[in-house]
Amino acid sequence: MMYYIIRKWKKSDFQFLKEMLFYAVYWNEENTTKQLEKLFDKPEIEKLLHRFGDREGDYSLIAEENGIPLGAVWYRYWTDNNHSYGYVNKNTPEIGIGVKSEYRGNGIGKKLMNEIIKNAKLKGIKQISLSVAPENFARHMYENIEFIYLETVGTSWTMVKSL
Repeated sequence: MMYYIIRKWKKSDFQFLKEMLFYAVYWNEENTTKQLEKLFDKPEIEKLLHRFGDREGDYSLIAEENGIPLGAVWYRYWTDNNHSYGYVNKNTPEIGIGVKSEYRGNGIGKKLMNEIIKNAKLKGIKQISLSVAPENFARHMYENIEFIYLETVGTSWTMVKSL
């Protein structure tokens, strides 16, 4: 049994957030075949965490065990002119989540999602969104915590949860 904690992120966690975005993007591949920094050469990926923490509303949580980070969840607001794949509107923050592959299946992702949802409710946010490949194993977790399909954007689903 794992004994991990969920804590608010710090600026010093930024590199770990990038790593977790890497795990989110390459959820179905052997991560050792890809290079983290090459992922951020793509403008559509680089902007996802660009200056994270400097923009109004940026928020993240880290799961860790004995000081070792295991996973992270974050949300960020976008605009009609600058947004990501799961964009709904400027009042709906989009969630990103990643858990190191060796720690998946231990409930970490679900706990992170429940905690960030609780935070969003406390801040008066009315709904949150995310983008997920329909074949991604995490989609079932999202559905179980009442995210619903909104539309297909490219090859991914945009899902929303009312709070």
